[in-house]
Amino acid sequence: MKNLKYFIILLLCFPLSVNGYTELPVDISDMSIVEIQKYVDKGVFSYESLVNVYLDRIMEYDEDYNSIRSLNIDAVNIAKSLDEEREKNGVRSLLHGIPILIKDNIDYESMSTTAGSKALADLMPNDSSDVVSYLVSKGAIILGKTNMSELALNVQNSYSSYGYVKNAYNKNYTSYGSSGGSAVSTALMFSTASLGTDTNSSIRIPAAAAGLIGLRPTFGLVPIDGVIKYDVNRDTVGVISRNVVDNAIILDVITGGSGEKYISNLEKTDIKIGVLTQIVDGDSTLYGNAFKSTDSEIKDLFEANISYLKELGYSVVELDDFFTNTVIDYENNSTSGKSMCNEFNKYVVNTTGTINSFEQLARSGGKVYSLYDYLGYCGMDDAFTEEKALMLEYKNYVTEYMKDNDVDVLIYPNIKSKTSLYYENGNVTSSYIISPTTGLPAITYNMGYIEDLAYSMEIVTTNNNEQLLYNLLNSMKNNYVLPQSAPMLYSVSDEVTELVDYYMNADLKSLYKYNKEALVGYNDALNDILEFFDNYNEIDNKSETARQLLDNYILSIQVLKEAKSERNTIIYTIILIILFFFLLLLLKLLIKNLKKRKKK
Repeated sequence: MKNLKYFIILLLCFPLSVNGYTELPVDISDMSIVEIQKYVDKGVFSYESLVNVYLDRIMEYDEDYNSIRSLNIDAVNIAKSLDEEREKNGVRSLLHGIPILIKDNIDYESMSTTAGSKALADLMPNDSSDVVSYLVSKGAIILGKTNMSELALNVQNSYSSYGYVKNAYNKNYTSYGSSGGSAVSTALMFSTASLGTDTNSSIRIPAAAAGLIGLRPTFGLVPIDGVIKYDVNRDTVGVISRNVVDNAIILDVITGGSGEKYISNLEKTDIKIGVLTQIVDGDSTLYGNAFKSTDSEIKDLFEANISYLKELGYSVVELDDFFTNTVIDYENNSTSGKSMCNEFNKYVVNTTGTINSFEQLARSGGKVYSLYDYLGYCGMDDAFTEEKALMLEYKNYVTEYMKDNDVDVLIYPNIKSKTSLYYENGNVTSSYIISPTTGLPAITYNMGYIEDLAYSMEIVTTNNNEQLLYNLLNSMKNNYVLPQSAPMLYSVSDEVTELVDYYMNADLKSLYKYNKEALVGYNDALNDILEFFDNYNEIDNKSETARQLLDNYILSIQVLKEAKSERNTIIYTIILIILFFFLLLLLKLLIKNLKKRKKK
């Protein structure tokens, strides 16, 4: 039934190619947003075709993974209009025409917001959330909404009224939560990137299990209006992506920027790294999952990555006294969902639907988790002054500790036990222990794979220092790989690749002015290539056509170069003739002056 819904949307949106799927002349599986924009700018493919590639993949694969909750039926038409806008006026930003998925607790005015609960199936926001408004204003396309653990209540898996989200690399295993749908859909390349939300670890743990970069930004950096919250003192929107550049672009945009702030400053810097050994090795004197022993294979993988950081030239020190019982008390006593009721009642005022209050939601059907425990906090003071004070104390402690130990980042494995089956609990994680209750930014880095499942390290830094996190990850290799169970639905032949590469890299700026006849031949060859790209999906013999087009293109460029050479020869000849007569004139004047002197 779910696939049928996608199929109907796809039929209404676009024509299929000769093999049943939309094809592009390039493999986009490892492209950043910047690279995508270069190809679109040169006419190799359009935003419309990019959207169609993602929709194809969703229709083909998502029935097995359940990562998508709903699709934007206007996505293809929006892409078409953005293609036209680009042709007439250029792009609004680096995100112009880029498809992005958002977690289903984030408002987009064109789609319902369910937060994974069928009780909220008809809840329609009156406006888009601030983050989505920023994305749309910069030309991004909201492709759809992702499944999640219902009302963001569980990190062990993403289980909602709409079912379980399965792990991107093995459908038998958990995706973690609550942003499991956002992480899995990004790993499966159902969009360019996605947005999630994070209370305790809800972006970073799912991103880690999907081999991705998941950022929990500095608390308060990203606006949270238009989001169904669990804890107003900890919840934040963040970015999940396959590479650093995309993450950095999107973070800048959802904070009101142009998209270029962080990527324009990406550079390798002198970063001092502190390894938290109490998490790595475990510490039986401390309470919590973070201090249980780390699985030996995961620990080996972590230590191999620490060695890699040292090879890159970074200074690494081991820190074995970061956590104390007082520090644990900061964390234990500053977490709660007490604000959930009041925040939902504020939120729901700007929506239409059957549910009009948290009390009504708690007593309704269509949910997989009970909310009765939260009803007692309805109407309570939502400031929670004591908890906020503890969070501030913890933040100050971490900042001072890093300063005293002269380190720029703290690092540790964030999934410490082997990934469990999708319906089980009991996974050991450490992502909750610092960032959420201090508000400090944290990011995941894919360390590699064990039995084809991804495991990551987490890196925490000081307030508003996301640039440093991006710089560090940008200097490291990207270990993300497209899951084998969801390969590309099209292949690109060597001939097509060669044509695209030659077309993209040919330097012709110095050739355009020479020989009108040669220029006509070049323009004809170029137009034929662009027509090939425009009609790529309808062409049966792509390889043969590409080879012929490449031969014609190379020949036309050679003719242009020969025309330039001939013109240069003529110019040089004329210059030599002018110089000859000039020298001859000078010689005559010299002889004339010599004769005058002899007469005197």
